[in-house]
Amino acid sequence: MKVSKINIFFRKIGEAQIRWRWLCLAVLFVVTVVCISGMRKFRSESNNQDWIVNGSDIQINSDHFKEIFGNDEYVLVLVQAEDVFAHDVLSMINTLGDKLESQVPFADKVTSLTTVSIPIGNDGGLEVKSPFDDGIPSDSEELSQIKSFIMSRESIVNNLVSDDAKETWVILKLHPFNNESEDVVTVGHAAEKVIMSEEFQSAEWTLKPIGSAYTTAEKMDTVGHDFSIRIMLGFLTMLICLIIFVRSFRGVIVPFIATMFGIGSVLGFTALLNIPADSDVMSLPVLLGMALSIGYALHYINSFKLHFRRTGKRKESVICAVEESGWPVLFTVITTVVSLLSFMFACIRPMVWLGAVSAAVVFMVYVYVVVLIPIFMSFGKDKVSQQAFSVKVTRADKIFEKTGVRIVKKSPIVAIISFAVIVA
Repeated sequence: MKVSKINIFFRKIGEAQIRWRWLCLAVLFVVTVVCISGMRKFRSESNNQDWIVNGSDIQINSDHFKEIFGNDEYVLVLVQAEDVFAHDVLSMINTLGDKLESQVPFADKVTSLTTVSIPIGNDGGLEVKSPFDDGIPSDSEELSQIKSFIMSRESIVNNLVSDDAKETWVILKLHPFNNESEDVVTVGHAAEKVIMSEEFQSAEWTLKPIGSAYTTAEKMDTVGHDFSIRIMLGFLTMLICLIIFVRSFRGVIVPFIATMFGIGSVLGFTALLNIPADSDVMSLPVLLGMALSIGYALHYINSFKLHFRRTGKRKESVICAVEESGWPVLFTVITTVVSLLSFMFACIRPMVWLGAVSAAVVFMVYVYVVVLIPIFMSFGKDKVSQQAFSVKVTRADKIFEKTGVRIVKKSPIVAIISFAVIVA
């Protein structure tokens, strides 16, 4: 069969790679060092506002709120007790409010049962004061009178305190942030340290913190922990798959190195450009890079092993592998990259980051694989060709051959079962 022009083109690329393999490795090494150096500046962030499309009603209302009040982020604590007007509970609420104001960055003021101001009519008109301006009374009768007074205010009941007096809010208003994506996490961690401290733990009440600042910080901690576990499991799975399907030292190590350098180069380069990673979706391009690295490497390695068993000539087998696998793998990369770049049209920052970085990871993993696999496979001695190659096939080849034969023989049944599964 006549070799197509595109295969001839890739054959020339393979020949050039082998001829200039040390130069290729040197260039790739320099690119890797420059990109990886950016990991010193690497940072990730998460901001709920990033998921809101600019120009949407939510964004417009949020911007309008910030123009008037300065910040739409709050730290809130839901206090639950048998009676939130009990002396110990009120004392805790008052202390908690003071600690939040003094220890949380960007804290403005706290609104709670102990600080709420209520207008009171008198002979001169209206007087605005807090029922606890003089402190929290220890006398139960006086507390009962204050409770009755507060619960008589419709604007407070079921807003600041529930109508059964078993739940109440402690609300910390915040000053405007300097850098919202970073400051919101700092505020959340500081608030968490205060709220979850031993001082505020008791069987008499339950504290349930909420608010964007708190939940964002909590999410960052959880996502970071889960990210580490998933990436470690991903690399372990990748190694196991390579060991099972490749069964050679170089065939396992080189794709593993290509994956780490490909992903690291992209993340490092984005850090050099001062583009923070999005912690919510950061695991997706990493896992995608792992999976595709295995696929790309297997095409080249299997093609090389096929020709090497036949001819015993190492360098010629490498060139043939590039000739046969170069275009199919490149076509797969192009279609994958283009589909991922379509994410950038979503106009949502995490989706833009995900599309751009995933596409870059796919491309860089491909570059590392197609450069390193042929070059590293070209090192070594030639072997005696296996004349009886058609007999000495691998166990995997035999399994796939038998599977294919059975599918062809029972194709109607396979088609019916497949259709039934799809419908189900």
